[in-house]
Amino acid sequence: MIFKVLSNLNHDGRIYGIGDKIEIADKLGLGLVEDGILETIEVVPVKAEKKAEKKAKAKAKVEKEAEAKAVAEIKAKAKAKAEKGE
Repeated sequence: MIFKVLSNLNHDGRIYGIGDKIEIADKLGLGLVEDGILETIEVVPVKAEKKAEKKAKAKAKVEKEAEAKAVAEIKAKAKAKAEKGE
């Protein structure tokens, strides 16, 4: 998991300053979060974002097509009714 350093940290022979990002084991990192040394960073992989965006666009397209189809059906029914003289 990736964390943001809030206080100077010496880990694995490296020194991390405030604002640095560090990737360490979840259990250790979460312990340091509780101590106020680190904070979690929500990292969403770009690939997952693109996949979610693509899925949302496809869903929107399907919904738009369904709406257009429903409108066309309503118009066709109204036209048929008008032609019958109702």
